[in-house]
Amino acid sequence: EKVNMSVGDCFYVHNLTEACVFIPLTDIKMLYVASQPIFHELGESMRELHKLNYELQFKDQYTQGHSERVRELSLNLAIEMGLNRDVISNVALAALFHDVGKIEIPNKILKKADNLNDEEYEIVKRHSETSSTLVKNIKYMDISHIVIQHHERFDGSGYPKRLSGKNICIEARIIAVADTYDAMMTACYYKPTIALFMFKEGQ
Repeated sequence: EKVNMSVGDCFYVHNLTEACVFIPLTDIKMLYVASQPIFHELGESMRELHKLNYELQFKDQYTQGHSERVRELSLNLAIEMGLNRDVISNVALAALFHDVGKIEIPNKILKKADNLNDEEYEIVKRHSETSSTLVKNIKYMDISHIVIQHHERFDGSGYPKRLSGKNICIEARIIAVADTYDAMMTACYYKPTIALFMFKEGQ
């Protein structure tokens, strides 16, 4: 029996009596194989986050495709840097859900065409912490520390904790580069401050 799957789909089989063959119809970024209890818990938590990302795309035009593009860029950077499999996996997952917390930002702020005032900007800045809290629901994979750091800056000017240098995990630095690049290349309602990041393999 054949099962066609699309992005975010999952399925399980039990009492296998023969090999289970996967034939990719498109490029595969992540494929997890787990026992049945772990599968169900992972699938449920991931499904909810995918749903929030989907809702966010309808809430804010700028976010349409943003998370997927950041994941693609981040994944390519991590692979090019020769990082290990676990780091690459965490980068891909954290990049996909790095902005999911924006779902709680009021529309009048998220879609504001003019520059944000200080109070509005403080509300926007909370999304990294909200996103971090939401991804804690993913069972068996802790990426919350990556997500909360994706707006930290190498010179210590970022948020929410004003971390600097190597105090920012490598995964978050990679996502920050991809996020900033996509922001520069995409028309959006507001233009965040552009920061450049320099790091070498192994940092």
